[in-house]
Amino acid sequence: MQAAAATGEVCAVGGLGQDGVGRLRARSFAPAAFLPRVAALSVAPSAAGSSPRRGSAEGASVAVAPPPGGWADVERMLDEAAALVRADLPAAAVEAAFLNRLCRGSRAAGAAIWDVTGDAREGRTARRSAVSGALADAPERAGLIAAASGRPPALVPPLAPGAGNEDADADDPGDGNPTRFALALCPIAAGGGGAGGTAGAVLEAAFDPAEVGGGEALALEAVRAFAEIWEEARTRREVARLREELARQRAAAAFAARLHAAGDLAATERLLADGGRAATGADRLAVAAPASGWLGGGAFGGGNVRVRAISDAAVLDRRAGGVRSLEQLAVAALRGARAAGRDRFSSGEELPPAGGTRRARRAALKVAGAFADHLSESGAARTEIVVLRDPGHDPETHGAPVGVLIADLFPQSKEPAADRPAEAVAALEALAPHAAAALARARSARRGPLGRTVRWLTAPLRRTRLPWTVPLALAVAGLAAALVWVQAPFDVTARGRLVPVVSRDVFAPRDGIVRDLKVQHDSPVQAGDVLAVLADPTLELRAEELAGEADTAVQRLAAVRAERAAGAAARVPGTGGGEGAGRLAAEERELVERLAHLAVQAELLEAQQQELTVTSPIAGRVLTWGLTERLPGRPVPRGARLMTVADTAGPWRLELFVPDRHAGPLLDAAAEQREANGGNEPLALPVTYLLAADPGPTYTTTASRLDPTVEPHAAGPAGAGAGGVEPSVRVFAPIGVRIEGPAAFDVRTRPGATVVARIRCGERALGYVWLHDLIDAARTRLWW
Repeated sequence: MQAAAATGEVCAVGGLGQDGVGRLRARSFAPAAFLPRVAALSVAPSAAGSSPRRGSAEGASVAVAPPPGGWADVERMLDEAAALVRADLPAAAVEAAFLNRLCRGSRAAGAAIWDVTGDAREGRTARRSAVSGALADAPERAGLIAAASGRPPALVPPLAPGAGNEDADADDPGDGNPTRFALALCPIAAGGGGAGGTAGAVLEAAFDPAEVGGGEALALEAVRAFAEIWEEARTRREVARLREELARQRAAAAFAARLHAAGDLAATERLLADGGRAATGADRLAVAAPASGWLGGGAFGGGNVRVRAISDAAVLDRRAGGVRSLEQLAVAALRGARAAGRDRFSSGEELPPAGGTRRARRAALKVAGAFADHLSESGAARTEIVVLRDPGHDPETHGAPVGVLIADLFPQSKEPAADRPAEAVAALEALAPHAAAALARARSARRGPLGRTVRWLTAPLRRTRLPWTVPLALAVAGLAAALVWVQAPFDVTARGRLVPVVSRDVFAPRDGIVRDLKVQHDSPVQAGDVLAVLADPTLELRAEELAGEADTAVQRLAAVRAERAAGAAARVPGTGGGEGAGRLAAEERELVERLAHLAVQAELLEAQQQELTVTSPIAGRVLTWGLTERLPGRPVPRGARLMTVADTAGPWRLELFVPDRHAGPLLDAAAEQREANGGNEPLALPVTYLLAADPGPTYTTTASRLDPTVEPHAAGPAGAGAGGVEPSVRVFAPIGVRIEGPAAFDVRTRPGATVVARIRCGERALGYVWLHDLIDAARTRLWW
């Protein structure tokens, strides 16, 4: 009141009618307020020339003479309050500004907004949402507000000092007002509903009784006018909340669809962690699962649980304390779920709960300890856990845990909403069925055919069906014995190509530019034929310089000789002049030597230019493709391979490349053969091959030479020209010019054709023949 009086504002209750007096709440509500300085306030029957109004909850007619300028201020406060509730501002800011306008417009000493829950049958509870002015330090009055929420608007008088309350009416809402103010209480229906419904809020305003005078009805009407505005604000908030809830549900449905479509287990776990955090509103979401579950679910029993994904964490450091605390928490929750028969745990609940078996209480105590360790390690304010179970129809896996969701809520920079944990828990429980189904499907797909076969084979053991177990055990034992003792031919697979035995690569003899290309692909050539002519601009420039220098020296030499001849004819015997003749003789000798030196340089330069003519080293055909597109006009460095010339009419062979990781059996077979033959016989390992372009027919030959030198080769396991590079050894096998077989062909038409071959390397155990890649990988990566 003192702060409002200091502003000098004048506010009064009233409306605008024909004579300046009208109805409150007619505008949607007319300006309404009160002041001790109201010029006239009377309660009388309506007379001619005056407009009746409803000034109180009981309906008495109150006529008010408007104070000068007062209603304009009230109108402005109501307009500002209405604009506030429509503005896109934080709720706390809107509440504080709204209460400020209420106090200024109604001249209240203070005001507050209360949220009320419950109903008359089960009881109501009130919680103060916002407060301003003198009510900030007022005594507790939640009971009074809760009682007033179910009654019509009323002005509750204060208790008289020292008067006690013996004569108070039990139904009077003023009972229990502990303040020195008259409290105007206006209930607001939940969700913006009509009067008489379950109250959702109460608008409270405090007035000094000494200043209210006879304006109680006017004060109440002023508060009711502001209450209507706040009712609109609550309606808007509810609509906005419902829209947000609808958006969240749609987003959750879209996220669930993405989760079910992820397929891959790692992708499902990563999507569940990142997308699930946004869907639940948690600050961090972790997904825990068995450390090795390719054979199926139900592996939870001991500590074999690992964190598979954490939201917004691309890489997991399993030695970090936070990750280890999450894994320990997941193990404790799974053991607690098995012991207590529940799938949700919260750090906000009391553990262990009352009742239950000793085993369940002991497991709950371990969960509580894991919660405490995790909260201390992570700094989270609250942690929620949901155990995910397989919802499938397979009786072997139905109900088995497939994962654990761990949601952390961290302290906020500002006070968090009271319902934030409840919303996170509800969203987490809504997400859990989709997450469980997606993880179960992804884990089943990850097991693959081998995993499903092993599960099928071990099913009789799990079901303890003896008639199936004995034959199955005998079959497994027989298969194991066959894998170890039965010998089978062992072949090493290699890739290679068909090449002529006589083949030469042609290289650039010097740096230069290909000026003239004489051949193209498949051109026949003889030994010494010109294949290409290179040009070296540096040599050409030097040749021009030498020619210029030689011309200059020749001209000078002619001039010196002419000058000497003229001097000798003009000179009189016995008269001197020998010094000039000597100088010319010396210069003539120098020019002769310079010309000789330039001639030597010209010969060397001509020899270098002759080297730029590239000739064929052998007779045959050019095998290189794209010469006319690749070489003309292109600068080439010394030693660059220009083309390949091969004698296609001569002998041919297979050039095979065996990866070094598979070369061991090949080298052993070659050594055994040499030892058996006394080292005299050449290598003769059977080879079966086929053309990659025509994989139907197969052909045979014999490997005659093995080059054990290991070199990287682009035609390794990835195939010739496919870009795969792997250290390999080379094996050569001769073939005829014409290969006979199911589909005979002339190799001269297919130089460089890719072949896939198998080289027979003796016999090995059947298990090694079938599983040698797996056995070698295990020896290299696990047993070494």
